[in-house]
Amino acid sequence: MTTNNPTPDTSAALEEIRAMYEGQKIRSIKLGLGQKAAVLIVDFQHIYTRGRAATGLDAVNATAQLLDRTRQHDIPTIYTVVSYQPERHDEVLWLEKLPGLKDNTAGQQEVEVEELVAPFDQDAVIEKEAASAFYGTGLSEMLTSQGIDTLLVCGTSTSGCVRATVVDGMAHGFRMIVVKECVCDRSALLHELSLFDMGTKYGDVITQSELMADLEAVWAAS
Repeated sequence: MTTNNPTPDTSAALEEIRAMYEGQKIRSIKLGLGQKAAVLIVDFQHIYTRGRAATGLDAVNATAQLLDRTRQHDIPTIYTVVSYQPERHDEVLWLEKLPGLKDNTAGQQEVEVEELVAPFDQDAVIEKEAASAFYGTGLSEMLTSQGIDTLLVCGTSTSGCVRATVVDGMAHGFRMIVVKECVCDRSALLHELSLFDMGTKYGDVITQSELMADLEAVWAAS
């Protein structure tokens, strides 16, 4: 389980980096919402919520609260799960670094989406073999075809698949908004550093209350 409150030592180090970045014209500006948003839930599947590699349910519960509001306003929801066919176990290079991913075999419970944020019939569930939700999945084309230019990112882990997805999403030209309470990591330190890195270079990292204020403003104007 991770915390959103950096330790004093980490905070001091991040402030040093922030000052250095500002001197190099690397700015942590807020890009904000675009024209159409979707919620992207990265790998909230059983192995990472309740199984061997679980990162806890706090972020899952926060995501469930977010979905209660976004679904009321017909904001699309897209899910990813890490999943492999058995014959791929010896073919995917990533599995040599992370052999535990072989537990994510298609059809097994480990791959199933956590029931607290279970997909609705209309929601897309994308199977992926890499960290990024964009790699080899057709996600970019799916979003573009629906006019979606903003992703509200939830999921696990902050330093792994969430970060990889945010970096790739920015590279594909999407506004990537990471909801702090809705992401988690095995390591509190890596969680903090990854939030800082993403918020500085690749997207917005904001609290759930900040996001809801932004969305409420859009809904009130529509």
